[in-house]
Amino acid sequence: MVTKIIKTVLLAAIIFYIFYGFDFSKIDLSVISPKTVLLSSFVLFLGQIILSIRFMYIIDSKFLPALETIVVSNALNMILPARLGEAAKAVYLKKFYNYPYNVGISAVFIERFFDVIMLFLIIIGWIYFFVTEEYVKKSAIILFFFIILVLVFFNTGFMRSLVEKIPFEYPKIVYKNINSMFKKSPVLIFWSIVLWGSYLLSYYIFFDMLGFKEVVELFIVSTVALMIPLAPAGLGTFEGVVVFYLHKYGISKEDALLLASTYHFLLFAVDMIMFAVFLLLKDIKFSELKALK
Repeated sequence: MVTKIIKTVLLAAIIFYIFYGFDFSKIDLSVISPKTVLLSSFVLFLGQIILSIRFMYIIDSKFLPALETIVVSNALNMILPARLGEAAKAVYLKKFYNYPYNVGISAVFIERFFDVIMLFLIIIGWIYFFVTEEYVKKSAIILFFFIILVLVFFNTGFMRSLVEKIPFEYPKIVYKNINSMFKKSPVLIFWSIVLWGSYLLSYYIFFDMLGFKEVVELFIVSTVALMIPLAPAGLGTFEGVVVFYLHKYGISKEDALLLASTYHFLLFAVDMIMFAVFLLLKDIKFSELKALK
């Protein structure tokens, strides 16, 4: 109950900020270019294909099961709170491809681990190349080496001995799966770089009124905003952060909200169109997927 109240208050505060002093008559539709919309949508689509390829390597499957799982998960993330679509991956793989639940759970952990690593690396790169204070750059370098140490530590004998002391068998199985998946780190790092590069490219294409430094900064803060589980698909938090950031760089709230809501709609549209095609080709009714929630 308390959590719901806090979420409601935060969302109300974001909405108040966005629409305080907002003048609908000042919205300029020309800030949205059909060309950038199409190009960004195409890059976002490619991003989902790349995400599926990475997932394919994680679970050692063919491309189609990985693609289906990603499409279903992304669609559910768009309509369910707290990114519950992530949990649906294990259920979908079990129901339709007979993968053990522990494989799906381990795969989600690996996905999120490499995504966090990539986000940190982008932050570190942005700090190193665009922040002038030397102490901040040194902090970024220290953070980079800390990430490397975490990667190494996870596969040490000491970590394995700690896991063996757990009195339950299931966590041990999950750890062994994760440890096995970590052995594919070189290929997973490659596809993670390509994946996050595509995400960043879609921003660079869509928010073409900004320079590269500002695009990277916007990408970082809005990506973090999408992770905050106030509402499904980061609705509200994404718009609030993008409006605040663009307004800081001289773009009116009206145009900033139009840009933010349009890009967010593209994220939604790409996922849901792919999901609709999946339902059609797979000949599955949406009701059959309710158990995946």
